[in-house]
Amino acid sequence: LDDIAYSVTVGENENGAIYLVGRMASGNMTLGGVTIHNAAQDGSTDAFVYRVSHQGVVEWGKSFGGPKSDYAFGIKVDTLGLAYMVGGFRSVNAKFDDFILRPSSSGLRTVSMYFNEQGLWIF
Repeated sequence: LDDIAYSVTVGENENGAIYLVGRMASGNMTLGGVTIHNAAQDGSTDAFVYRVSHQGVVEWGKSFGGPKSDYAFGIKVDTLGLAYMVGGFRSVNAKFDDFILRPSSSGLRTVSMYFNEQGLWIF
């Protein structure tokens, strides 16, 4: 497995900030001097998101996940400048769940929810 960016989008209301999301299989990944870490470190993937300013400066990067494979496959920025990521994760207790996550302008998770095996959205 490699580190792969699945989606790139340009924000409509944040001075054109660029977001990249995907999966990382390596232990560390660096973009523009910002290094993020894969928590699993055993070949499983973690999801990642990077934010790049319209001038091309990497503002922040975040990775997230657990001991199994996780990935982000899409991101969209609304007219208010709020980013929404979608992807999936595997955990020890669940086969596969989908998630929606909204990172703040500094990359902190502000809202998240996932779709569990019983077909319910969990907030």
